[in-house]
Amino acid sequence: MQQLQQKIDMIEAIQGECLPVDQIRDILQRRQDIIARYSVIHYRIQELLGSLSEEPQFFRFFIVLPKDTGMDDGQKDSSRLFRLHLLCECDSYTTIKNGKGTCRIHMTNHPGYDLKRPAEFFSKYGSYVLTMMYLFKHGAMTSGFVVPPLAHSELVSRIEVTQGQIDITRKNIIRLVDDTITHLEGMAHPTDTDMNTTLHWKQTPANLEELKSQLDINEGEHFPVGLHQLITQERQSSWVCSEHQRESAIQRLKDTVDAIDGTYTDESNKIDIKVTSDAVLKQLYDVILETSKVQWIIGRSFLTVDCGRLSSTISLSQEDQHVAVTITRLNELTSDDTDFIHRCSITQLTVKHTPQDTDEEQLIGILQKSPKLKELCIGCLGERSLAMIKLVISAREKTLLSRGNSALCTFKLMDEGLEPFDLSRTWDKFDHVTSKVSFTRDSGTLEMDTCLNLQSEKLVTEGSMVSKFFRQYGWSISSLDAPWTFTDYLAAILDDVTQIHDSRLTDLVLSPSSLTTDGLDAMDRIIKRSQSLAYFWLFFDDLGNEANQESAQASLARYGAKLSKLSLNGGSIGSWLPRLAHAFPARSCFPTMSDIYICNNLDKQEVPHDCIQWFAAMLSPRPQPSGSPMAQGSCTGTVQQAAKTTTPTQLEVFGLNGVILLPQDWETLIRAIDFSTLEALYLDKTNFSLGQLDLLLDCIARTVMKPASLTALSLENTDLLVDADKDALRARIQKVVPSVAVEGL
Repeated sequence: MQQLQQKIDMIEAIQGECLPVDQIRDILQRRQDIIARYSVIHYRIQELLGSLSEEPQFFRFFIVLPKDTGMDDGQKDSSRLFRLHLLCECDSYTTIKNGKGTCRIHMTNHPGYDLKRPAEFFSKYGSYVLTMMYLFKHGAMTSGFVVPPLAHSELVSRIEVTQGQIDITRKNIIRLVDDTITHLEGMAHPTDTDMNTTLHWKQTPANLEELKSQLDINEGEHFPVGLHQLITQERQSSWVCSEHQRESAIQRLKDTVDAIDGTYTDESNKIDIKVTSDAVLKQLYDVILETSKVQWIIGRSFLTVDCGRLSSTISLSQEDQHVAVTITRLNELTSDDTDFIHRCSITQLTVKHTPQDTDEEQLIGILQKSPKLKELCIGCLGERSLAMIKLVISAREKTLLSRGNSALCTFKLMDEGLEPFDLSRTWDKFDHVTSKVSFTRDSGTLEMDTCLNLQSEKLVTEGSMVSKFFRQYGWSISSLDAPWTFTDYLAAILDDVTQIHDSRLTDLVLSPSSLTTDGLDAMDRIIKRSQSLAYFWLFFDDLGNEANQESAQASLARYGAKLSKLSLNGGSIGSWLPRLAHAFPARSCFPTMSDIYICNNLDKQEVPHDCIQWFAAMLSPRPQPSGSPMAQGSCTGTVQQAAKTTTPTQLEVFGLNGVILLPQDWETLIRAIDFSTLEALYLDKTNFSLGQLDLLLDCIARTVMKPASLTALSLENTDLLVDADKDALRARIQKVVPSVAVEGL
């Protein structure tokens, strides 16, 4: 009211001068008009502040500013362009300090909306706009609330972008507000002195549409942008900017977490709670669902909460909301858990442990009620894998029929507990199946990639899970560990399906001891179709058995030219190793082999001297001396041609287990090693001793072509460890090969 008082003081000063009666009368009338106008404005400001407790159906506060600053002082300009700016009613409009509230209403971080017809707009809303402009220019106070003058207010504190043609800053906002006031005061307002004039625009859907019609808004454009309705815990309503919506949501989340003795970490946006009751968890679920609707984080996780049986991670972007839910076991979920999953529109679902028969209906229900689900991952025992794949594919097909589309594009079947697939896994007696199914959007076509590790000791029969899987999805197998239970029966099925669909095998571990000639012939055809086969491991066990020796020799004759890794295991090493060494004497018999492991399963036995040169041949692709017994033989079977034309791959892994070598044989073996390429050396349960270690380290130190590549050295249960200072030995080894990991010391 300071401006009013200044004008009255000016008029009183003029009254003291000698003026004509008519002029004095005119001055007095002007004085009355000013008093009346400012009384109305004061009344309306008080009414405005008194309306703060009302709950608006729509936003209620806005101001109007010129689009430019080119207005002449005191001059009306009907062609002047203006823009409407929405105001954020943050923190229930005020922050209370010492019993009084300081207004924190501010402009949203939005360019505003151009007025289509300013004159028409001001004729409808001019009184309201003028009141708002005076309120923020001069400030006001009523019981409990204080609105500071414009120079000290936070009206433009949140502005970060250029608002159209001009920058709205704390420096020029006063000029812009003055321009609007000057423009409005120059217009005729017959209601300006009417105390009964409605202060705000009526908040009805019809009036909202009328206001929108006055603004330059594109058809279909969302309105208002950057302003959101906020419902507080006390069920009070206000309209706030995106930032304050975020702050309010996070504060409510923190309050809820504190109330249930949990912790909320700002840096990681992670909630740690100890669930004491389902009611507590339901309360948290409700707050998470409300908070997750607030799109306040771009490009990073919003929040992670884990209650043991269920965890969720919510992240947001400008395009969509990503909600990942992980379930430990389906049969542990409560009705509140399931309700939360349905309500939060999950986009990614993970189930850690195998769904049982009794869980299938619940899983189907989750899939059908999750229209935004894009990725599904299930941990599963091998025996349930086929049932899970068929369930998911069937559920998606039903969704396509009923809804016409499906967001689900990826289904990953993983090992039980989500353990990573291990092709060489041999420590249990269960079959392991992992598979990735990729769906073509809005169609029933799919691609599939499967990895199988068959470790069950039961022979596969017709009607078993494995036989059904091979018949339906054998074409999708890219990695296969086929142990001794892999019989002619399975080989024939795989032969049939790959004849139709081709083979996708890239990794194969084969123990062919149970295959007859028919089975080996089937594997021949499968391997020939496997154009992408890159890793082929032949594994032979119980080679002390004559039949197994014959199987090994036949298999190596067929596949030796393609194998990557060779494992030979059996007791009485002297009965079988010379036979294989003479059948395949040259390193070129196995040109692509990078790993070889030879194990005597019984008590330590001495290796026949003739075999030492075979070890040397396998360790180095260099031709053996002409006098060597191994040099007199030649490769047999289909590997013979490859032996003539292919340069052998350098050996990377060499293993000996359970054998005894003479000192001169150890020297032959160690000197044959190319330490510039060998990465792992396993000598467990051998008579490797200190003299051999000295020679080994000396050979490594003399590697001049390039640094030694040895990263693993295993010496468990060797003669070296008898009465040895293990720490001193380890220090000696690592001094020569700093990067090597030594096992057994």
